[in-house]
Amino acid sequence: MAPPAIIAASEGSGSLTLRAEGSWLVANAAELDRHLHALDLPTGRLVTLDLAGIERLDTAGAWLLLRTEHALSARGNTVALENVQSSFAPLLEQVRARREELGWSQRRLAERAGMTQPGVARFEAGGTTPTLPLLERLAAALGLILAVSLEPAERRSA
Repeated sequence: MAPPAIIAASEGSGSLTLRAEGSWLVANAAELDRHLHALDLPTGRLVTLDLAGIERLDTAGAWLLLRTEHALSARGNTVALENVQSSFAPLLEQVRARREELGWSQRRLAERAGMTQPGVARFEAGGTTPTLPLLERLAAALGLILAVSLEPAERRSA
């Protein structure tokens, strides 16, 4: 059985950290949704969503995270995501930044890229390992060119 999904709040030097832990899966979504709705969301603060404790994430969990991020932003908070899978963080941020630059919702990007809105949410939250065809569709939808490169590794001394 999947470990339960939780979100724990902690205060620190003028900011609030919401630490996500466990399995953010559809199987836990209803209970997690109740916990998220019970949060006392701040206004006009720095809020960090720390994703380091997430063991498993599916589209339902990603959607709940992004909905929480959007709810916090709508209240005038500055929201930062931390501890997203490091290998995908720059790519995720590029896609999100371009989508926002165009003024598009996740739903609009999904329609243009042949995806679902939860699929875009999961991608932006770092909850999926994208395939090259998916990256090509996202790039085309956003008016970008996908460039993949292999570069020599740094030589290491023995």
